[in-house]
Amino acid sequence: MSASGRALVREKQIPGNLKRVFEIMDTDQDGKISQDDLLLVTAHFGYKVKPTEAEEIIWEVDEDCDKMVSWQEFTEMYDRCRKDKTGCEPKRLYFIVEFMIIDKDNGGEISVEEAIEDLYLQHGKEELDNRLEDMFGADLDVNDPEAVLDLEKFVSAMRLGQLKQMREKTMNKTKSSSSLKKKSSSFR
Repeated sequence: MSASGRALVREKQIPGNLKRVFEIMDTDQDGKISQDDLLLVTAHFGYKVKPTEAEEIIWEVDEDCDKMVSWQEFTEMYDRCRKDKTGCEPKRLYFIVEFMIIDKDNGGEISVEEAIEDLYLQHGKEELDNRLEDMFGADLDVNDPEAVLDLEKFVSAMRLGQLKQMREKTMNKTKSSSSLKKKSSSFR
């Protein structure tokens, strides 16, 4: 499947996946995700989040300052994070959502098989091995049924990936800046 074909398949899946995840996270079915909703969902997945951390996660996304995440805020956050090339976008809620999208059965774990399907659609065959390694570690045996990630391990792996992305962006800026200085000094 071509890159554009994969992207189209994933793009078509996103609205349904986001709606499914939002409805699960909105535990009291009031149309918004509150701090309590977030605490219940993360506890269900065995991911310990302190109330103050849950409050911060909501705050990062809460555009209208009502201490809740509406459907519009939720989808806008997801789009911003997906398109973020700098690594600077706050992604704590995004990582939880991505986990829940991949963990379609809400079993609390992502298998290699589940991850492969999603990563292939996002990044293609060329990047698949690198992305799996980022997620599961360098010593991954793709045939090992015990190779699974829970939410805590997934979030940790994604945060490391975000830091790596920020570091690479900074290094590229530094290289560009130093090459510009060299070029400008050669014109003097």
